[in-house]
Amino acid sequence: MIKGIEARAVLKKELHKVREIFGDLVEEGLVYDSQFIDISLKNIMAIGGFTFNVPALKEMFKEEALAVFLSKIDSKKSHLFMINWTDLKVSYYTSRDHKIIEEQIESYMEELIISICKGYQNWAGYINENGEHVIDLKKPVPGPHFYTNMLLGNRMNFFAALQSTPKSVVDRFGGGSFRAHAATQVLATRWDMLPEENGFPANRQFYIVEEGKQIFYSADVLDKNIKSATCRHCQNHTVIEYETYCGLKVTRTIFLLPQYDGLPVATEVQRITVTNTTPKKRSLKVVAVGMLATAVPGALMEDVVYSNVIMQSKIMKDKADNMLAYMPSYYPENAGTDVRFTTLMAYEKGQKKYADELCTHYGEFVGSGSLYQPQGLCKLTNKLNTKGPGFFALGCSLEIEPQTTIYVDHFAGLISRLEKTRVPEDFIIDQLENLHDQFSEEHTIDRSLEEQLSSYEKYSSYLQVETGEREFDTYVNKNLPFQVLYQTFVSRSFDLTQKGYREIGFREIQDIFVSQYYLISMGQTEYTKALLSEWIEKVFEYGY
Repeated sequence: MIKGIEARAVLKKELHKVREIFGDLVEEGLVYDSQFIDISLKNIMAIGGFTFNVPALKEMFKEEALAVFLSKIDSKKSHLFMINWTDLKVSYYTSRDHKIIEEQIESYMEELIISICKGYQNWAGYINENGEHVIDLKKPVPGPHFYTNMLLGNRMNFFAALQSTPKSVVDRFGGGSFRAHAATQVLATRWDMLPEENGFPANRQFYIVEEGKQIFYSADVLDKNIKSATCRHCQNHTVIEYETYCGLKVTRTIFLLPQYDGLPVATEVQRITVTNTTPKKRSLKVVAVGMLATAVPGALMEDVVYSNVIMQSKIMKDKADNMLAYMPSYYPENAGTDVRFTTLMAYEKGQKKYADELCTHYGEFVGSGSLYQPQGLCKLTNKLNTKGPGFFALGCSLEIEPQTTIYVDHFAGLISRLEKTRVPEDFIIDQLENLHDQFSEEHTIDRSLEEQLSSYEKYSSYLQVETGEREFDTYVNKNLPFQVLYQTFVSRSFDLTQKGYREIGFREIQDIFVSQYYLISMGQTEYTKALLSEWIEKVFEYGY
């Protein structure tokens, strides 16, 4: 009889199968990673001896010799590898027709298995005393949703703060997406059904080129030039640090700018610092890339060609021909109410520099390569394209003396008057000039970050506990307040969904009810009333 097998019918059945087949060899209290050997879903392959779930088999298959060995094992049998951590030995068992046999495993295979799995306790990273998630980027990933950080802007006491406060998703490589008011995307989400990957893969990534050769890509920590790479997901900002074998130290700090008068309604910044630890002068080019979101997301469901044809590239220049910003320009009136932009400012020996190269077409940039090794990287085309999604690559050439540091600030943002009419050109120019004026010196960004962090410290000081349990105190004092603050402003669907068109949901009120005590303790009583009023007004508008 032919029957269909659905995913949920076999979900987590592998472990039951391991226990059923190998009986007492499967130790209580230990965890086993397992998978079916082939699509018949009858025989099983498992490795055990862990104290929590880890994707051990997936990591073993990445090692070529082990992959060949595991792919050739008898599919008519089930296979169990048991690790003894005391002796650092692997016992290998097979089972067929309820008969279990201990098999010999070659010593070099045993050593490979131990070398891959022995550090599994550190794969997840750790939470430090500040409640920050510290991650070794060269270690395997425990699961697809594990390394997400959430960022929140600060529009306290600015217009419609409940709906217009910007928010971002940041993964361990700095990827993800960025949203301005309500459901308005700034950095594009994925345009396909990959819920584990929030944001177009190029978002917030950058390259370093030296003498015409790519020596660094921020999303590739397994490159032979990367000596070490660590990510720290902190409350409301993310810090990623690299050290290269060629003598560079690279640090990225990603956060949302607090709102300032006269500046765009939503601006995210990535500060890149590059330190030259070598005794020689280096000539480098930094190229920042990303994908700005479409102004008409609904059209992606109906007419992708239309979404492309109505868009053209546009740059804004100052009187000295410096590039103030790159932005997609959409023709229809209703597509001009929100203007997405990106710009780059660099600081070399204390002097401000602007992007001096641009690419506005993904195909031109990648060529027949990939984002890891794009063919168009070494010299950007500087061509303004008349159609295509909002891809950008901004390049800036910099010289870095021995034992010195250069700074590159990459901004992405949205200019809007939060109205239903097209944003006037002079308003756009004013906002961009104000942004460049605000950050005309290399340490201004540091002050903005400090302002943001001190604001959160003041917010979270309302309730601080001392129980004697460090982990509990850290969570309640540092992480929990930010979770409450974040959810006050954002629909719960944003973290790992693709677009999340919800604007204000009906559950946001419970988060305002919790955060109001923190806000009022800061002296923000009227602001708290405004958040409640805005929520009530919208719910009433819907007829509830």
